[in-house]
Amino acid sequence: GGDTEQLMADATFDVRGTRFTPDGRHLDFTALARTLSHFYRLDLESGEVTRLSDWTG
Repeated sequence: GGDTEQLMADATFDVRGTRFTPDGRHLDFTALARTLSHFYRLDLESGEVTRLSDWTG
């Protein structure tokens, strides 16, 4: 239990497959926008999101 907190601004993509990194400092996830998906990492302290995959088309 506990309070909820919005970690990212309203998004125009579908977030799936979330998991915390072993150190608990990041949240990894897959985001699907239209027909293209990428892997991302959210830094829970700073709120910065980094794209980990580099796929096109």
